[in-house]
Amino acid sequence: FLLDESGVVTHHISAHGMKTPAQGPDYVGEIMDKGLAGWVARHRQPALISDTTYDNRWLPLPAEYPLTIHAALAVPIVGGSSALGILTLAHSTIGYFNIEHLELMQAAADQIALAVRNAQIFEAQRRMVDRQVTLYEVIRTVAEQTEPDQVARVAAETIKQYAGWPNVTIALPDQ
Repeated sequence: FLLDESGVVTHHISAHGMKTPAQGPDYVGEIMDKGLAGWVARHRQPALISDTTYDNRWLPLPAEYPLTIHAALAVPIVGGSSALGILTLAHSTIGYFNIEHLELMQAAADQIALAVRNAQIFEAQRRMVDRQVTLYEVIRTVAEQTEPDQVARVAAETIKQYAGWPNVTIALPDQ
């Protein structure tokens, strides 16, 4: 699970690649509210469950889900002071995961945190460049106009084109 700044799931990926009703937003919300991933996100601590049958943080999977889970390992993906996500491993064998698995997954989560932060920084820079390009194009296009009405019309059209917004309005005051 990847989380936004307020802890809401923005993306969730299942490596087994099967699409089931369990992957819908309702089930994800329940997992984050009552399940293991939510507990890990709230406490920012890893969790190692030897037998999911006896741990109330593990929510039973819906009957149509094609997997049986008996052991689980979840670690927070933390960047700075915020939880960026949760990395969860599950296995059908009771007691499958051990402390070495936990340490390995925590190290992986630390690397994932760096990659997520880098992607966030890249996206922020891309948005800034887009805004600068839009501003440049508006200024360049508007500079060619001499009448206030033409300036406003050209500016609105240029902003609409470069920002990708469906509607742009510029209001000009009278005298």
